[in-house]
Amino acid sequence: MEKGKKICAVLKDIRQKIADANEIKYAPHECHHEGPCAGTCPACEAEVKYLEEQLNARRLLGKAVMLTGIAVGMTPVTACAQSKVTGHETPDSCDVEMLEGDVLAPEPDGTDLVGKVPEPTDSIRPIEPGERPLAGIVPMRVPMYPGGPEEMDKFIRSTMVYPKKAVKKGIQGTVIVGAQVEEDGRLTHLKVVRGVDPLLDKEALRIVGKMPKWEPGGVGSHHSVEYTEIPIDFEF
Repeated sequence: MEKGKKICAVLKDIRQKIADANEIKYAPHECHHEGPCAGTCPACEAEVKYLEEQLNARRLLGKAVMLTGIAVGMTPVTACAQSKVTGHETPDSCDVEMLEGDVLAPEPDGTDLVGKVPEPTDSIRPIEPGERPLAGIVPMRVPMYPGGPEEMDKFIRSTMVYPKKAVKKGIQGTVIVGAQVEEDGRLTHLKVVRGVDPLLDKEALRIVGKMPKWEPGGVGSHHSVEYTEIPIDFEF
């Protein structure tokens, strides 16, 4: 198998392990590409973006987000894939003979990484706010409320007007609002992706609609349009 296809197979395996470790539904696309392979393609990048959005949604919901150690160690292989695209391949960064046989080598103690979620270490740890989950694969920033999740929670609490009818009916729950974060940080295309009740859904949309501009996602000084999901908790 040519090097590009080996790199593609390894990156798919990494994405699968990250998805499994975070209980994310994920099924890698079946590649039908013929001819030379650079190790990555628009379909692969779409899978990465999907995982990033799912991981960011988990973090916003207060759930632990884990990175598998193998993802951090794959930087040389990823760099190789990128170098093939640019046409500048370096022998040191693109030696993938280690990929013969099993796609992923076992840990030094002989155990396998599949289905294993160790205690947080330098290579397996919760991601920090604003950090792109798939470090070493796509070096990008995720969009974030100014000041982070804690400031967003303060804004939500100070802005929320709990519908009186919902209180009388005892309606509680978490409404998740999807939004597009524009390059200038504006939130557009708001929609309820998981509702609780029309009364709470309407109030959740109103709250998100009043939010200040977010810190946009992107790479370096370049800003990009990103999708995010914002949880609005309604409880007495």
